[in-house]
Amino acid sequence: LGADHPDTLCSSSNLANALDAQGSHTEAVELHRATLATRTQVLGEIHPDTLRSRSNLGQALAAAGELEEAATLHKQTLAARSEVLGDEHPDTLRSASNLASALREQGRLQEALRIFRETLLVRERVLGSSHPDTLKTKNNVAVVQQLQGNHAEAGILHVEAFNSFVATLGDDHPDTLTAAGNLAHALHSQGDWDEAARIHGETSP
Repeated sequence: LGADHPDTLCSSSNLANALDAQGSHTEAVELHRATLATRTQVLGEIHPDTLRSRSNLGQALAAAGELEEAATLHKQTLAARSEVLGDEHPDTLRSASNLASALREQGRLQEALRIFRETLLVRERVLGSSHPDTLKTKNNVAVVQQLQGNHAEAGILHVEAFNSFVATLGDDHPDTLTAAGNLAHALHSQGDWDEAARIHGETSP
């Protein structure tokens, strides 16, 4: 097929994602860079596959600790997807969430919180309040508020997210367990150690 064939590039992207998932972040970054360069040359800057490669590279860079470059790529991808796909497209919202996550990891909490809140409002309107993507965003808002020391506000959102995850996905779903851990941490930070221990006990294997 050749190195520039769409199927070849798709395989390259899949391999890079697998490497990233296995923790081989440096190898994943290198392969994503190569795939992005080829897709940019062959397909153009704003082709959906090119934008997907740029997003994947941003995620791999974030996992590798290269947060500044990751944030730059996510910002570029967000701008392009917003222009090409619209502000409410799932891929655009995913890019917004990725950017906010990279900013959070950099300690740029106020910027991250603003983007997470904006994304939450759109996802609630477009997807509904109980959609998993909406609940993940609500959880992200709460995590940033927790990092900012706004424990009471964070606790309210963590409770809402956890209860919705349980109702939507069930007790044993990984997203539910993550929300439970975040809620327990929030309760512990507020001094409610008994309730935190109860949540941990109910959701531990």
